[in-house]
Amino acid sequence: MRALRVYGLVAAAMFCLLLPGQIESARADGSTRLATAQERAFYSKVVGAANKAIPSPPPGWEVVFQTELDAPDRVVVGLEDGPYSITYNAEWLNRPAHDKMEAQRGKLLESAAATMTTDTGDEALIKQIEALAAQAGKAAERGDYAETQKIQKQMEQVAEKLNARMETKASGVEEMMARTAVQDIGAMISVQFNFFNVALPENVKRLPVLDGIKLVFRAPGEDQYTGEVSEHGVTTVLLGKGWKEVSDGDNHYLESPEEVPGPHTAVHTIVVEIQASDDRAADIVKNIDWNHLKTLLVK
Repeated sequence: MRALRVYGLVAAAMFCLLLPGQIESARADGSTRLATAQERAFYSKVVGAANKAIPSPPPGWEVVFQTELDAPDRVVVGLEDGPYSITYNAEWLNRPAHDKMEAQRGKLLESAAATMTTDTGDEALIKQIEALAAQAGKAAERGDYAETQKIQKQMEQVAEKLNARMETKASGVEEMMARTAVQDIGAMISVQFNFFNVALPENVKRLPVLDGIKLVFRAPGEDQYTGEVSEHGVTTVLLGKGWKEVSDGDNHYLESPEEVPGPHTAVHTIVVEIQASDDRAADIVKNIDWNHLKTLLVK
């Protein structure tokens, strides 16, 4: 079964809810079996290597999540049908910056709360809608559907005015959240073994060769409040043989052959994704022990 990777770490939290390394090979019925000694050793080897290759967070930062290093006792049935896909995730938090930002936002939200409540202007529009609704009801009872439709259009016009007022208030809060956001507040690192398809967004940029690794990319992030481009993007590094770029209509991705000889407990590809600010991601990439990861790949 092909392990399809979607660029980015948006689904990273789902890995916390399922048994490690079993998501990509899961069957619909969810049948499991006992892991073999070879599979447990393979899991411990690659996850331990990822944990060792990833640098420690900066002073003051915390590791708020990390994939367990212990191998699972059970795996999905059919895992042996293809290369064993395993994911190691780590998440860092800049605790001092995070706490400072939250405290600042808390104070601003308290002051903004008053503006989010309905004022006299809102109440007047609400009363106008209620009065029109009553008129529409009476017109419908009389069977005067032309008058009913006319009143409904009036109600829609008044509702648009009310929605516009509320959206203006909400946009003020969103602008405040965006204004107080701290770019270098955390990092998410994902090391994925035996993934063979990586989708890339249109605005991805190729980065310089890294320790002999040619497939290094950077895609900008998107501010969750404004939708504007954010420097909190994703850097992707691909290791292994056979990677090629493919364009299929609007889809652009890289793939590596999944039909490979040998045991399923062998590493054929490694995909590393780092979601962080530009400078932080560059620093993490610089300090990852790439040579240690390369030793896992089949020759």
